[in-house]
Amino acid sequence: MGASPTFSHPNEQPVASQSRLMKEGYEKLKSPAKMSRGSTNGNLESMPEGRFDAVVSAPPYESSGVSAGNVGNKLHKEWWGRGRSLTDSREYGATEGQIGKKFGDTFWQAAAEIVAQCYAILKPGGHAIWVCKDFVRQGRRVPFSDQWQALCEQAGFRLVCRHRAMLVADHGEQDGLFGGVTSLQTARKSFFRRLAEARGSPKIDWEDVICMVRA
Repeated sequence: MGASPTFSHPNEQPVASQSRLMKEGYEKLKSPAKMSRGSTNGNLESMPEGRFDAVVSAPPYESSGVSAGNVGNKLHKEWWGRGRSLTDSREYGATEGQIGKKFGDTFWQAAAEIVAQCYAILKPGGHAIWVCKDFVRQGRRVPFSDQWQALCEQAGFRLVCRHRAMLVADHGEQDGLFGGVTSLQTARKSFFRRLAEARGSPKIDWEDVICMVRA
């Protein structure tokens, strides 16, 4: 639905071009008169249609806000804030109606309503920036970023570009003290994700920044 990205692969946008676009976007959005924030129930629904230049959000995936129990919750609070990524927090809120606590069709119905409201409040040509990340369920990687993009396209959004915000960085290799070569790498991942991957879980090495425009 809509035109293809303006480059050969959605993750091959030149760094200089990315920096320029992000700077231009920031200059347009930094004026307080153009920004609206809040967690009031129905906040999006109450906003005037066709008024805003951009929407920026990091949507939770389904059931991501469900506690794994007291022990897991305590550990998560202890480690929250250490090496986390843009979407790597369960602190989505405890109020009724949090979509991160919903499952299956219920989640996607709620998500579709939110996306439709975002579309409605944007001006024609307004942009929506979604920071998403795949997740692992029952040992398999779930392509949440692709699913979210498809949902937005069904609502009328058109893809402009898609970037990978890497959660790992390679720093080359070094010789070991006792022979062999060691790879040097740093990762911005939660304690729980590192632990899961060490036990064989599929790796999630990047977040997707999905840039879309209202047609």
